[in-house]
Amino acid sequence: MPEKFERPPVREVPLLVRLRLMFGGFNNQFGWTFFGFGMIFVWVFTIGMLVPGFLPLGNATATVTEIEPMREGPEAADGDTYHLTVNRRGQQYTATTQSAVGLYCKGQELHANFDPRHPDQIEILDNPTSDMGPVRWIGLMPMIFPTVGICFIVAGVRKGLQGMRLLAVGRQTIGELIAVEPTNVRVNDMPVYKYTFEYVADGRLFTVSAKTHVWKNFAGEDVDPVEVKPLKEARAKAAESGRPRNRPRSGIGPSFDPETYEPLVYDPGDPARAVMLDELPGGPRLASRGEVAGGNPLLALGCLIIPGVSVVGHGYVLLRLLSVV
Repeated sequence: MPEKFERPPVREVPLLVRLRLMFGGFNNQFGWTFFGFGMIFVWVFTIGMLVPGFLPLGNATATVTEIEPMREGPEAADGDTYHLTVNRRGQQYTATTQSAVGLYCKGQELHANFDPRHPDQIEILDNPTSDMGPVRWIGLMPMIFPTVGICFIVAGVRKGLQGMRLLAVGRQTIGELIAVEPTNVRVNDMPVYKYTFEYVADGRLFTVSAKTHVWKNFAGEDVDPVEVKPLKEARAKAAESGRPRNRPRSGIGPSFDPETYEPLVYDPGDPARAVMLDELPGGPRLASRGEVAGGNPLLALGCLIIPGVSVVGHGYVLLRLLSVV
């Protein structure tokens, strides 16, 4: 049977800390930024192409009233003359335009830029609705950008939920850095490293890893020798049993002191589940009385700016789309 551990009572995680966990940090902020800007391209190109009338195109509307073949010019065999009735600011005008055969059909309503002084220079703004074939699928390409943003948001939310849960039920301890490994990811032209820490829970050794491009997050903190004693005792017992020791790797990343310690929290019910506190947005801590500390009001509210603008702005556009459809 799996070994069971006693769980401590659930502690309250302050709202400000929860906001930082759910909306702060690189993954969340980058994800919401990428999603917000990516959706602009989706509305303009994807929805604008697939949903007629969604975009406020031009200063007039034009209705095709008659189509006749072009009789003069080298392109006469491949072109038609389209006669239009133009409605601009409540006034009716007539205009003509020449374009490819079968591009528009009789009775079709189009969006246009129109100057009554030059009726022969009307600019049709609509994408052709006939014979487009696979071209319409090009409009789906901008979906890549918000999809990438959503992936980052999901990763950030998952890390935030994990941190929130461990802050609520976890125990705080210290871990010693035992390995630094490079990854294939770069952020702002800075390499992302994987930091592995070793800690002790209930007399047993465990490891937890964190990835970041901000190496100062894991540059080490001053700790009381009393906090390190259980870790050293557990290592001594592991050495007596013949368990091999991992040591920090050198020459592949930032230089660290051989004894670099950082705080973490682990789940007493499953000590293998842990998270480095400095990996969480805002670097929250468990205070001496067990309460969660680390909620800065300005920074917590600042984390809501980008998500808030994205949700409100694109929510408005979505409502407009529903009214058009």
